[in-house]
Amino acid sequence: SSKDSVGIGFIGAGNFAQANLLPHLKSRSDAKLSCVVTRSGGNARQVAKKNGFASCSTDVADLFSDEGTDAVFVATRHGTHANLVAEGLRSGKHVFVEKPLALRAEELSDLELAWPGDRVLQVGFNRRFSPLTTWALDQIGQRSGPISLLYRVNAGPLDPLHWIHDPEEGGGRILGEVCHFVDFAHFVFGRRISRVSAVSSRSDDARIARGNVVVGLESGEGHSGSIAYFDSGDAGLEKERIELYRGGMTVVIDDFRLGWLYENGRKSPAKVPAGKGFKEEVDLFVDAIKRGSQGPISFEDLLHSTRATFAVEASLNAGASVDPDTVSIDPS
Repeated sequence: SSKDSVGIGFIGAGNFAQANLLPHLKSRSDAKLSCVVTRSGGNARQVAKKNGFASCSTDVADLFSDEGTDAVFVATRHGTHANLVAEGLRSGKHVFVEKPLALRAEELSDLELAWPGDRVLQVGFNRRFSPLTTWALDQIGQRSGPISLLYRVNAGPLDPLHWIHDPEEGGGRILGEVCHFVDFAHFVFGRRISRVSAVSSRSDDARIARGNVVVGLESGEGHSGSIAYFDSGDAGLEKERIELYRGGMTVVIDDFRLGWLYENGRKSPAKVPAGKGFKEEVDLFVDAIKRGSQGPISFEDLLHSTRATFAVEASLNAGASVDPDTVSIDPS
């Protein structure tokens, strides 16, 4: 059923959430910030006061039992995501979780059991909602034939002791970050990824090896893609460059700031706003709850993008290509 407003709570509200999620909720009169939960009571009070939450807590049970909260944003460290999503769904809440959805295959199995079918579940795969992504797909949609994708990421280095490298807390850079680009390919292809193959730098240190990886993706109708993810580059180079090829046309997205269409020997710019899609994904989530409709990404697609990311790790471990639907073991 439709709603006039949506009560929204947060679990975790660090720099990312306060920079990329909360501003877009605070700009909507129909989004009511109900409760924020963080590990520190002092921090919870500070975040609540700064952002206008009605209450704060250090106990997630307070949020899940709050009748004034319709939806929960999970913006904690990666290792907690799946359990919090499952708990939120079982509490009857709609859930928006930052990527990744899960770090292990059994976590996905638990989410399938927790999924009620009538809640909105969204993962923060924001790039598929960027205005430049919409523009790019509009362009290549005018041509027929297989789509070829090249996605280059200049990720930059992380401190070796950064929490993302911890297998329990962060899951590593592939599960924690490369999932974005795997989902982007899944979205562009418009169908499941049927085969994943990956190679990485040779190093006894998995943190180094997994920081420089090239991923090959195959999909139905001949679609294919390559993700080149490197943490060993120079910060002066833009972070992301996407090239899409189809039927004699090339479309380029530079760092989600600029877009270019190459067609009939001519180059023309995209005339759409820059941005990585944060505002759009938040708006779509809230609007779906208000309408009582399904979320902008189907539950099946969320699971598949996650399994396809698991397949990157599985391919590296096996030294062979992998079908994402057969990945039934932990990626580690």
